[in-house]
Amino acid sequence: MSLYDAASPELDQLLQTRINKFVQKKLQVRLFGLLSLLAVVAVFAALVCSLAQHRLAEQWLGVQFATSRVLAEAPTLDTAAPAILQSICESLGWDLGDLWTVNFDTQRLEYIQSWGSASAKSSEFQADNPDMTFESGVGMNGLVWSTGEAIWIADVTKDHRFLRSDMAFRSGLRSAFGFPIKAGDQVVGVMSFFNRTIRKPDANLIQMMSTVGSQVGQFIKRKQVEEALELERRQSEATLREQEELLRMALGAARMGLSGTGILLPEKKSGLERLPRFLVKILIRKAQPMKTSSNGFIQMIEPLWSRPRI
Repeated sequence: MSLYDAASPELDQLLQTRINKFVQKKLQVRLFGLLSLLAVVAVFAALVCSLAQHRLAEQWLGVQFATSRVLAEAPTLDTAAPAILQSICESLGWDLGDLWTVNFDTQRLEYIQSWGSASAKSSEFQADNPDMTFESGVGMNGLVWSTGEAIWIADVTKDHRFLRSDMAFRSGLRSAFGFPIKAGDQVVGVMSFFNRTIRKPDANLIQMMSTVGSQVGQFIKRKQVEEALELERRQSEATLREQEELLRMALGAARMGLSGTGILLPEKKSGLERLPRFLVKILIRKAQPMKTSSNGFIQMIEPLWSRPRI
């Protein structure tokens, strides 16, 4: 037996061992490379997610600031609505926005204002809005009103909850999103937005818009209170003017000795029910003795008439 034959098994075993180690190291290198690649992808995905969240936060802050600024400067909801809708559409990528408020006398949602981008073919859809009203629970807006919850429709052409699907399709609109405008727990209106592409529901956006709905709802409630106070002020002024006119009539009649015309007589209280209560009591108590004395009435009423008005 030669020396080569004797050493051959050991050489083969050594060579195989070296090959196995090489293959193992190669696999380790590949595994390390794969893990490194996965780590890079994870970091990139986290970065993209962080940037997306940061961008969304910036958009949200922009919408919230714009809404607060418009509501602070606008005298009425009619003037504020277009700017609010435009800000939301441009910041969050919607092509058309509508604002509706609840008429509690008729129990219907009524159209207030809308805004659409120049690229949205929505003129027919927008033109139909002023003639539209919604009952509670009818259509997307009516359902938002009745439930007090946001509704997102990814494709209006395939959802029975959207009543004007054919018109929306002709106008190039596909997705719809509606959310309630609330004052406390009460729904006082609805805002709805539309997009030309199919958009899947976005939970973050829905949560964000609930805050905008509360801002607009507080504005509506504040304006309603202001309008009620203004109406009360006007009614009080009208009543005061009427009372002053009655006093002028009574004073003029007393100066001319016309106490018997019925202005002063307690049994003929023409106009007395519209006078201040304290004056009615004085007139009824003292009218009878003054039937023959107009000067007595003048002396009694003139200090009241000349009293400084607060």
